Amino acid sequence: MIGVWVMRARPAGSDSSRNTRFDGSITTVITRIRTICRNVVMNGVISSTLIPSEVRWFFYRMVGLDVQRCGIQSHCFIGGSKLSVKRAVFINHGAFIDAIAPVTIGTQTAFGMNVCVITTSHEIGPSQRRAGNGTIAPVSIGAGVWIGAGSTICPGVTIGDGTVIGAGSLVLNDCDPDSLYVGSPAKFVRRL
Repeated sequence: MIGVWVMRARPAGSDSSRNTRFDGSITTVITRIRTICRNVVMNGVISSTLIPSEVRWFFYRMVGLDVQRCGIQSHCFIGGSKLSVKRAVFINHGAFIDAIAPVTIGTQTAFGMNVCVITTSHEIGPSQRRAGNGTIAPVSIGAGVWIGAGSTICPGVTIGDGTVIGAGSLVLNDCDPDSLYVGSPAKFVRRL
């Protein structure tokens, strides 16, 4: 978890004050420790059933997220710090929000259970390793949106105000305001 620290045998004639060599910089180790601590606090303690959903937003705000008064149910995973949640949003149990790139959620928006909002992906690499270089793109979800249970919102997507995303949908492209989108991949069904 913290990284691989490799102890190496000292070559003959080396400086005797250095018995150990760490594979990786101290900055990398400190960053990894911070990430682990943040995950324990945000995705362990705050996300647990120990914190009532009516006040969970306040604890997320205390650890530096831009979260206004809203309802966030237990067991939600927030993978980064670039999350902005407006007032009166409802996020149901088990949501996954990969906020490595900015994620904005507008007022009065509702998430069903197990909704995924993803901001990271990979380029397609060579056959030896198809998950190539990492990419990130922001996600913007408008006001009054309803995202059905088990839906996945992919990197770079903007969902317009008042839109409904049907349960289990895979949203790969932008969605117009006041519209219904359903399916995998999500397709426009009708205006609302």
